[in-house]
Amino acid sequence: MRPAQGYFALWKVATLAALLVPAALALSADAKPPLSIYFETQLPYFYEGDNLPVAMTVKNVTESTVDNSNGLDLLAGLQVEDARGAKLKKSETAGILLTQPKEVEKSAFFGRVLSLNELFPGLQKAGNYRLSWKGEGAEGNSLVLHVVERYDPKKDYRAKFETEFGNFVIALNKEASPRHVRNFVDLVREGYYNGNQFHRVIPGQAIIGGSPTGDPAAGAGYNLDPELSEVPTDAGTMIQVRNRETGAMDSGAHIMILGISKEDMTGRVTVLGKVVEGMDTVKTLCQVPVVQTRGEAPGAPARPVKPLLIKRVTVTEVAPSPGAAKPAGKN
Repeated sequence: MRPAQGYFALWKVATLAALLVPAALALSADAKPPLSIYFETQLPYFYEGDNLPVAMTVKNVTESTVDNSNGLDLLAGLQVEDARGAKLKKSETAGILLTQPKEVEKSAFFGRVLSLNELFPGLQKAGNYRLSWKGEGAEGNSLVLHVVERYDPKKDYRAKFETEFGNFVIALNKEASPRHVRNFVDLVREGYYNGNQFHRVIPGQAIIGGSPTGDPAAGAGYNLDPELSEVPTDAGTMIQVRNRETGAMDSGAHIMILGISKEDMTGRVTVLGKVVEGMDTVKTLCQVPVVQTRGEAPGAPARPVKPLLIKRVTVTEVAPSPGAAKPAGKN
């Protein structure tokens, strides 16, 4: 081999090595940790001051046994942020979360249920929070936690709906449907209806809301036993929806607000309340253009041409006046 050829061969080897080393380092940096940490809870929201149980599971996501002789610093990596991104302070008395195995076999896992309000005392206050874990040796998911104000059955409540067409206010009727009103107030405080939709319109008659996607089958994930009453279903009445997806039960989150009186519904539906401000807005929403589906009977619920967004729903507590008469229709 000539000297020039030798130098050229060495140059190619050096150049190739220089290209491969950073690539190998990049692959190493992008490699996922062998353990994953999962958080989950069975409750959609918590009341202020209640225990906040959250299951934490550490799982081996590789195809081989993982050496965990040094253990994960689970407490140090645990963090909770509020809606503004500020981190909550951990309790000074927090200790070791759990005893960890020295080895974690393929597909094996370990964990425990955490009482988060004991680890993070700031979780006692109403608000939305994000739980996550960051540290060496594992990666984790994040879990959104909703802490809402405690419902007071002795108080009256009003709900304000904000839409692109204006606002309206509903006086909730806890005498007619105490369980449904409590459920609705809790959903509002959780923020469920914010950014939601009035996903169906009965032209000139009513609006139906509560689907986060616009699909009538989408909702809160549960149903409720009806609370029937003889409260008149006049114009402005808000009722809990019952449809083909719920069968004999009421949807946990779908509501209908009447733009006109529907006497045939009286005694057959769960009445949540009635519009006390902004009835003109409700009537306007009932008149928006809809997509007519071939084969549907006239007057059937139809999808709005343009999504009817619910910007925000808020509830306010109204102390009942001394000696005030109870709403008609109490069972």
